[in-house]
Amino acid sequence: TAVSKIFFRVDVAALRRRIALQALTADQLAQRLESALESLSRQSANAAAFHDGLHALEALRMQHPDYLDMSSAVARCPELGSAGAASFQVSLQSLIQFPQAGAEATLARHLADDREAVHMGAVEALVRIGSPLAAAHLIDQFASAAGPAQRWIARGLQRIRAPGLAEELARLRPEVADPALWLMLLVAEVRQFDVDSLPRITAELPRIGSYAGALIDAMHVYARLHSTAPDARSLQQVFMDYLQQANVALQSQIAARR
Repeated sequence: TAVSKIFFRVDVAALRRRIALQALTADQLAQRLESALESLSRQSANAAAFHDGLHALEALRMQHPDYLDMSSAVARCPELGSAGAASFQVSLQSLIQFPQAGAEATLARHLADDREAVHMGAVEALVRIGSPLAAAHLIDQFASAAGPAQRWIARGLQRIRAPGLAEELARLRPEVADPALWLMLLVAEVRQFDVDSLPRITAELPRIGSYAGALIDAMHVYARLHSTAPDARSLQQVFMDYLQQANVALQSQIAARR
């Protein structure tokens, strides 16, 4: 076809149930939520109960926004598998699906949690909020986070844009010893598309000798966006040099696997 098409599969029955929930009272929705959480406390892998609770909470938040304090709902994460863990997991997933400004500080506390399911979910919820405050919390927690959590935070920083974030990312990089993590932070800065980053990016691109698809994609946009900026020619030249080196490195990797 001449035009790309995207097809979505929709569970019509589930959608109708979600729509029907919108007509229930706050107390009725709260009872459905409690029932689902009780089922999850007995059987944590019960996917049907998880989605029942998630949909009840969705309707409760949409139709009765003052009924629950979502920040309090995710203030503390009990041990996964414990009685209170189901409430935290459903609430966190709800904040991921339907972001809520004002929950940034509470979510940020979980970035230091050593459980991947917890800090990964906190990063995703902050990215979905997408506010400057969410970006600031990701930056603030980066240095003290454990190794795996740092990678998730770096991925989050690649997906969020905020004034002054490019400068903060540049400040973090010299403190990072892991080359892969350093590169992730560079990609995050490039994706800010801040013209003030141009001299730094020009200086740091020659350090990279390996193929990095995310960096190449971001650099194509950055170079085109700032093609008329001062010193744009220098950036374009080092980018072309990097593409050539990356191509050689990629060919070597392919040849080694044959």
